Amino acid sequence: MKKITSLLLALLLVFSVTACGNDDMGSAGTVLSASSLSPASLPASSPAGAEGTTVTAMFVLLGREEDPDGYLLFDQDTGEAFTLGGMGDGGEFDWQDYATGNILELTFGPDWSTAEIWPAIYYGLDGVTLLEEGDPADADQYADTVAMHYDPQPQEPPVLSLSWRETFAGSGLAVGTSVTTFRCQYHYVDLEDQPGVTEIDLGEPIEQDIRELELEAPTQVELSLYKTEGDWALERWPLSDPAAPPETVTLTQEDDPTARQCTAEPGWVYHLTVAPAEGGFLEYVFQA
Repeated sequence: MKKITSLLLALLLVFSVTACGNDDMGSAGTVLSASSLSPASLPASSPAGAEGTTVTAMFVLLGREEDPDGYLLFDQDTGEAFTLGGMGDGGEFDWQDYATGNILELTFGPDWSTAEIWPAIYYGLDGVTLLEEGDPADADQYADTVAMHYDPQPQEPPVLSLSWRETFAGSGLAVGTSVTTFRCQYHYVDLEDQPGVTEIDLGEPIEQDIRELELEAPTQVELSLYKTEGDWALERWPLSDPAAPPETVTLTQEDDPTARQCTAEPGWVYHLTVAPAEGGFLEYVFQA
C-alpha cells in the first residue's frame, strides 16, 4: 500500500487567493490556493482574457512504471505540479493511457477552475492531445517535487482532502484544504510485504485545533481519502454547544469508492470516522 501525501505537507497548507480567468475581474477566473509551497500564478501558459485555457504539461507516473500509483502533471511554462479533477463537456482523461515523459496539450473550457491544495487540481478539461512521446529521463528534473508529494512508505495514515465550489462576484470558485487524523489505528503492509500498525491518539474531537472551512452558506463538500475504501460515518454538533448530543449527517457516494459528499453548514463542527477495509479506524474533525 502506498500513499500520495504526507502529514508534513498537510500541516504546511495555508490559504491564498490567485486569479485564473474571468472577464469581469480582468483575468481568467478566481482561485483559492491552500498551499504556501507553490507560486500564486495559475498557469503561465494561459492566454489572458481567452475563452478557456490551454496548458502544455509533462506527464509523470508515481511509483514503479509496472505498478503505477497515480500521476502528476507539470506545467511546462511554470514547472508547477497539478492533477485533474472534474471534466468539462466531452472531456476524458485516463492517466493509465500515458507514460512518464509524455508531453500533453490540455485544453480547458471557459468555466475551468482550480482547487490548489498542493498539488493543484484543475477542473473543466475539454480535451487532451499527445504532443510528444518524450523520454522518462526528462522527468528527473521533477524528482524533488515528486518526493515531496509521493512517499511510497505507507506507515502514515491518509490525509482527508476537502473540496467544494462557491460563487463569488459571479465567478466560479473552487476551494480545497486538508485535514490530518487526530486519532487512528491504521493498518498497512510495508514495501517488504510485512504488516504494521500506526496508532495516533491526540485526545477527543473537541480538544483538537480544528480546521475551519469558513463557509458562508450550506455548501456541498467532497471528502476524499487516497486509496482508502471502507465504511464512513459523519456526525456534527453546534460550535456554540460542544456538549450537545451529536447528530448524524447524511453522506452520499458517487463513482469514487474513496470519496463521499455531504452538505456542510456554517456554525457546526463535523467529526468523520472511517473504518478502512484493511482494518482499524481513522478519525478527522473540521469546522464548516
